[in-house]
Amino acid sequence: MFKKGVFDRQKRNRLEDYYKILGTTAKAGPEKIKERYFEKVRAFPPETHPEEFQQIRKAYETLKNPDERRKYDVLRKFGPKIEKEMNNAMIQVMTGDDKRAHQTLSKIIEMDPDNIQGYLIKAELYLAQGKLTDFEKYFQKAIEKLNPEDCEDFSFLKLKLLVDHGFLEVALKEMIRSKVQYPASTTQFDQIAIPIYKGLRDYENLWQVTSKLVPPIKESEPDHIYLMIDWLIAGLELEKKTEINHIISRMKKLLRLIEDQEEQAYLTSVFVDEYGAYHDAGRFEDAMAFIELALFIDKNDRDLQALKKELVPLVALDSGIRRLDRDCYLIPYVKVVALKHFYESCDVEPEEGFSEDYYQTIAEYKDCNEEIAWAIMQIKKRYPAVYKAFQSEWETLFAKHTAGLNREAKRSLR
Repeated sequence: MFKKGVFDRQKRNRLEDYYKILGTTAKAGPEKIKERYFEKVRAFPPETHPEEFQQIRKAYETLKNPDERRKYDVLRKFGPKIEKEMNNAMIQVMTGDDKRAHQTLSKIIEMDPDNIQGYLIKAELYLAQGKLTDFEKYFQKAIEKLNPEDCEDFSFLKLKLLVDHGFLEVALKEMIRSKVQYPASTTQFDQIAIPIYKGLRDYENLWQVTSKLVPPIKESEPDHIYLMIDWLIAGLELEKKTEINHIISRMKKLLRLIEDQEEQAYLTSVFVDEYGAYHDAGRFEDAMAFIELALFIDKNDRDLQALKKELVPLVALDSGIRRLDRDCYLIPYVKVVALKHFYESCDVEPEEGFSEDYYQTIAEYKDCNEEIAWAIMQIKKRYPAVYKAFQSEWETLFAKHTAGLNREAKRSLR
């Protein structure tokens, strides 16, 4: 028989003493545990003692299973110490004391070889240190302790850790492997693929994945706005003009459904962040798309209105520069000159290799005075925003390259 209050005392304990509940000891074999279980059930049937019966059943379910009993025995013997050491390990991780954290986690694993959390924290520590081999080793040790049905969830966890720590190429290979291993979860893996493709600037695949994941208009919900942001970014990077207008239109429809002010404020901050990234890159036309989305949330926001006002002339210049750069009738000389003025005036970092291309092109065309003068005249006629932005520079350049031309040559430029 249980002594009075035994179950009340068990409630207050962090770890229940299952051996005591069944009236046996830790040395008891499976048959003795089974025998004691039936004795307790007869003494505390569920009809009259439902609470006591649940405790007895829980104790027996744990102790009859060899694996569960082994885990329980470890917790019973080292539980408080493991909990204390785990707290120490977390403090060491948060304070950046990786060396002591590794030592503490090793101690935890030694006490409890099935401590999955210990392996995982140790694995992530190695990942933060850039030690991929050690990360794989300890993550695999954690997986070996899992039930087979939990392995798929750990595949998602592994991908998230790799992405969070910037190992995008490794994450991409892992994602491809996981999609083959778990074909039923392709959609979930595609969702993880978004930050991978975005981080690797693989906008073609980002476009394919986001286009596939965005639901039909009738099935769209407010939360899909974040997926559409990545869809829009892919479209902007790939210059899909027609599709961009369609995406923005759909995004505005979803924004109308978001009434929570905190959510609106957060989305505004996301749009402004994207605006800043494109603005700093000198991509003012793309930056405008995000400012207009932010203003769609709050059209009376004066700060946003000021940003848009500042952007308007820059968008015209950006658009002109883009069209000019694609103009097959203009010689490369005026294109690189226009780009150089654009980068310098807007304080934009030039594209990689631009400086070399610039000086090489200038050298190649240094004696092509008539061609350069004609191209400048074309810019004045067909790209007024570009000409007006750098008018004094164009006039100086025109004067330089027409100084040696005869009257007939100058007349032909008009």
